Amino acid sequence: LVMGLLWWFMLWSARKAAQKYKRLSWLRACAPLIVCTIGIFIGATWSKLGGCSFDYCNPGEKQKYIVGDIPSGFPPWSGNFDFSKIGRCVSTAFSASLIGYMESIAISKSLAAKHKYEVVPGQELFALGVANILGSLTSSYPVTGSFSRSAVNNMVGCKTNLSGAVTGVLVMLILLVLTAPFKFLPKFCLAAIVVSSVTNLIDTAEARHLWKVKKADFCLWILAFFGVLFAGVQNGLLGAISASLVIVIYESVRPQISVLWRLPETPIYRNIKQESLGQFVPGVLIVRLGASMYFANVSYIRDHIRKLVTEFSGGDDGLPSAALTKTPVRYIVMEMTPVVSVDSTAVHMLEDMHRDLKERGVRVAFATVGNRVEQTLRRAGVVDKIGAHWFCPSVHAAVQFCAHWFC
Repeated sequence: LVMGLLWWFMLWSARKAAQKYKRLSWLRACAPLIVCTIGIFIGATWSKLGGCSFDYCNPGEKQKYIVGDIPSGFPPWSGNFDFSKIGRCVSTAFSASLIGYMESIAISKSLAAKHKYEVVPGQELFALGVANILGSLTSSYPVTGSFSRSAVNNMVGCKTNLSGAVTGVLVMLILLVLTAPFKFLPKFCLAAIVVSSVTNLIDTAEARHLWKVKKADFCLWILAFFGVLFAGVQNGLLGAISASLVIVIYESVRPQISVLWRLPETPIYRNIKQESLGQFVPGVLIVRLGASMYFANVSYIRDHIRKLVTEFSGGDDGLPSAALTKTPVRYIVMEMTPVVSVDSTAVHMLEDMHRDLKERGVRVAFATVGNRVEQTLRRAGVVDKIGAHWFCPSVHAAVQFCAHWFC
């Protein structure tokens, strides 16, 4: 641990020196190589003088602190696939592929955001597929994007895919003729390089930004970070994805329903929580639905609108003073811009709500209904039942129609 911390401090100092002094910029790329060279020298010297290989004897086991023997050469090429074992490998292969792809996209997007370039997920998936198919011919490990390798490349200043080709050629040469010296490379040296590189990928500025913008996103960031750190990549990502789905479902089941009022002397309507100088139109309640309507949220939308009608008609104490118009709600204008789709359950809800409110003396008008939603309502016969004249191109047009109808 002490040696690992010492090597990490050396790498950290080299990186800071390269950032501060231009003439030492070469340290950024060469520091890991220098550290490995020093580590190999120390490992070989210790082994020769001490007659050991950084071995530490525990009761019943021996823990090695160096890499040890690395077989030279390449595994043989083989196209003999045992298809009889596919059934046993499908579930494991699916999990490994999913996690590998997600890991690759995660590291790609992290570096892309830092260096201002775009990531094409389909291209990444194709590259991983080709690499794994070819790699299977030599019994390779599953090929995927590596957090540690990508972090090392980023730390030393690599800019293009050519760095991967150079690394591949060097690894091939080392496997052929230079495996012997790496026998004495201490593991703490490799660990220091990986830790030093990966810490650069932790974007604390983004975490602070998430905390300011939306606390739920910050909590997901924390969950993913500590989940991967303590439970592994698969469990950490699974936990973060599950939590994300819960938040998405909760927000879609309970969409924001905003009450709008009119800015004085303008045809503009704003949320009452955004604009403090607005005016309510007597007898007209304007609401904006904040999400598409489907089976999971239609009950919430219906109950919330009914509650608003009751509150505005009765002058609820929790409403702004301007809401107390002492005029019962006669019309509801539903601003539908955020609603991009409705399902059959939502269609039935709109029919039932229209019929129920009409019996109470309240008519419903629709404003800025999208083409997709309007076509769905037309096919379902809702437009004919309610009346096409109750579907208006803007909120102001709907309010004017209601006012004219009211008069």
